[in-house]
Amino acid sequence: MANLQGRATPWGSLRGRFDLLMALVIAAITLTIIYLARDAEPPPSEEEGGVSGMGKAGRREGECNLFSGRWVYDNMSYPLYKGLECKFLSDDFACEKYGREDLGYQNWRWQPHDCDLPRYIIH
Repeated sequence: MANLQGRATPWGSLRGRFDLLMALVIAAITLTIIYLARDAEPPPSEEEGGVSGMGKAGRREGECNLFSGRWVYDNMSYPLYKGLECKFLSDDFACEKYGREDLGYQNWRWQPHDCDLPRYIIH
């Protein structure tokens, strides 16, 4: 019996490794859930302080993160020009000129979550 106490058993080291592995798996799952829940929040509306006041990221009024947003379909004011009629459009971007028929891609515009982009009007 004295002999068994002095020797390290393989089960003790395996159990320690298993406990460590389980702790890492639980931590990874928890962090994944927190990350996904944070990204699933919808953008704040104007009543909740999305445009005026402080946003959820603590930004001041008037600041806008142009890189956080989504593409929205706008068939009322887009497309802004007709590709065949624009003399300034290079051939690299003249899809319609070379036979592209699905022109629905021209009706999409970028909409940041926390602000509205003003229209760029050339006088």
